Amino acid sequence: MARPAAPIVQPQPETAKPLLVQPSQPLATAPRAVATIAPDPVPPVKPKAPLATPPQPPRDVIDLARDLVQGGRVGQARSLLLEAAQTDRPAIALLLARSYDPNYLATLSTSDATPDIPQARKWYTRWYELASKQGEVPQTMRLDLLLRSLDAATAKQ
Repeated sequence: MARPAAPIVQPQPETAKPLLVQPSQPLATAPRAVATIAPDPVPPVKPKAPLATPPQPPRDVIDLARDLVQGGRVGQARSLLLEAAQTDRPAIALLLARSYDPNYLATLSTSDATPDIPQARKWYTRWYELASKQGEVPQTMRLDLLLRSLDAATAKQ
């Protein structure tokens, strides 16, 4: 048996009616208590440690002394060089000799030290001995000529 077909019902358009709602009581007559939620306490931010710079190799005493001499702090350079003079480094003896040499000190723009010819002579001799042993003295270098230049400086004074 066949079922009878259900009638097709077309929806009818409804007319929109405004919905007016009248509250029975005024909406808010008293302020309502609003619950506030305190934020979680934020732990204080610890300052990060500065990035560690790689350790610098210690400056060579000769480089430091040269910088001091060029800056006019010859007395400080002498102290530094005298501490290192026990080593057998010709460059230390040479710079120490120059720190006493009046001819060398006259080339500096400023100096806090006075010349000392006997000390210059002593340290130039020490430099020559050390440098000769290590093969660092040029063939044209003569200690006697270097020491004579100190004598000429003495005559000028």
